[in-house]
Amino acid sequence: MKILETIKKKWKKKTIGLYMKKQKMKEIDLNEKREIQLGILIQVDKFCREHGLRYSLAYGTLIGAVRHGGYIPWDDDIDIMMPRPDYEKFLIEFEENPPLPYLGVKNYRNDNVTAITWTEVIDKRTVMYATSMLTSVYIDVFPIDGAPEDDRRIDYIEEMLKRRHYMIRKRKSYKYGKNKFKMYAKYIIKNILYPRSREWAIREYEEYVLSYPFETSPNAGRPWSTLVPEALMPTGIFKKYTTIEFEGHNMMCIVEYDTYLKRMYGDYMTPPPENQRVGHNHASYWNDDVK
Repeated sequence: MKILETIKKKWKKKTIGLYMKKQKMKEIDLNEKREIQLGILIQVDKFCREHGLRYSLAYGTLIGAVRHGGYIPWDDDIDIMMPRPDYEKFLIEFEENPPLPYLGVKNYRNDNVTAITWTEVIDKRTVMYATSMLTSVYIDVFPIDGAPEDDRRIDYIEEMLKRRHYMIRKRKSYKYGKNKFKMYAKYIIKNILYPRSREWAIREYEEYVLSYPFETSPNAGRPWSTLVPEALMPTGIFKKYTTIEFEGHNMMCIVEYDTYLKRMYGDYMTPPPENQRVGHNHASYWNDDVK
């Protein structure tokens, strides 16, 4: 039986870490994890350039590139963002013709357990458990969606979050839960409270976010809270691209990265207090079933 199916059946009695160790799967340390992530990013960068797709380093990864020339010292993930038109093309073309056979994409369209509304480009040679979801070592790819003018930003974010939350509540998180009975009971209750299907929720969410085309909307971005309307900013910020060094490689980034980062984080060049310098720290393992 394939190792991922075995993990699913054993999950009721064991945590993923203990199970992996019992199977003598080799744990991936931080340096290895970064090497895998960087390898994925290099392939995505090459793929985007060959297919004429725009992308930019994003969030903490972009801060790391600007402030440290690579990873933030305590960070352990990579984030990039793409204008929605490029994002949609990327998903189709990368999934159909991955540059390496062990690379793939995972998102809410092809995985009914995921809680994310963006995409992970994964290395299928690895296994990782994160956010009640069995996945692999990955880099995150976020779509940049169009948004309305400033005085309508909050209404837009509220409606977008409402539709996104409905979709997330319909995920089958019980599949990898530690207490399957409890998780399944919650799933049943959620289905009573939210009777529409996940497919319906996905259509409703995408219909709304796609109703503001990236190229012609006054604002764009990826909001995650009504408390941070600054995540939506003039679309022009996301339309011009250059390169920036990340771990010795020239990667793409938006020309106006300083404006973007200041709006998102304020004084991003000053590191946070030491007690806030934490990474995701998800345990990762080599999957011997995939070469």
